[in-house]
Amino acid sequence: FTIDCKKGQKILVRAFARNTLRSPLDSVLNVYGPKNNSIAGNDDFEGKPDSYVEFTAAEDGPHKIRITDSLQRGGPAFAYRIEASTAKAKLTLNRREIDRDEAIAVPVPRGGSMAMMMTAKRENFGGELKFDFADLPPGVTVTTYPMAADRGEIPVIFNAAADAPDASSLVKVIGTTTDPNNPITGGLALRHQLILGQNRVDMWGYDSQRLALSVADPAPFKVTLHQPGTPIVRNGSKDLKVTIERNEGFDGEVSFTALYMPPGIAVNNGRKIEKGQNE
Repeated sequence: FTIDCKKGQKILVRAFARNTLRSPLDSVLNVYGPKNNSIAGNDDFEGKPDSYVEFTAAEDGPHKIRITDSLQRGGPAFAYRIEASTAKAKLTLNRREIDRDEAIAVPVPRGGSMAMMMTAKRENFGGELKFDFADLPPGVTVTTYPMAADRGEIPVIFNAAADAPDASSLVKVIGTTTDPNNPITGGLALRHQLILGQNRVDMWGYDSQRLALSVADPAPFKVTLHQPGTPIVRNGSKDLKVTIERNEGFDGEVSFTALYMPPGIAVNNGRKIEKGQNE
């Protein structure tokens, strides 16, 4: 197939076959320039047999797209579709996984807080982002922070009032650029892995665009991370103080893991407060 390109254009070429059409074709894409010089090629993309290629035209003129089967097969059943388009700005949000293959849901303890990491995938643009949350359960508020232009994730903190009723909802999350001259908006794209195959390969799942969030029973303790009074010097280290306030009747141990660290900071995770201690 031949398409006309202008110098400097970024072109995206995607094959739809096995993943979409359930075709036996195991596609391989190759792109050639006006002088039949090879520019780009791809076999499998993101672990799946359908191919995807991005290239930037180095000169004006007709560019050729070739599709073949990786085993040189063919026949009436080998259906496919090719789509070529110019690159456009796109923003996709997700929730960073903490425990592998965990359920993608957020329980917020009544009278307490729950944090999660929001990730953003910027395509063909850059800049700072802000986030908005709609359809939160009654009594739940959210604390957000701007995501700097050079960062791909930021913590989000949900808070449930002490008198928040039992409730749950599917929350709509929208990310937007803060630059009024470059307005780009994107939403969630969550993958729920329901059936895993050998080596934990995603065999079957469900894609959703909203975040499941609920008000849960109160936690039996409250955690305080005490802000240090001095900065950490370069190549240095600093002890952080963590205390807990236990509810009456709770005397178990409490384990800690850092959800988020600033760039250049490492934490010795896996610490815990032993039974009967509070610091």
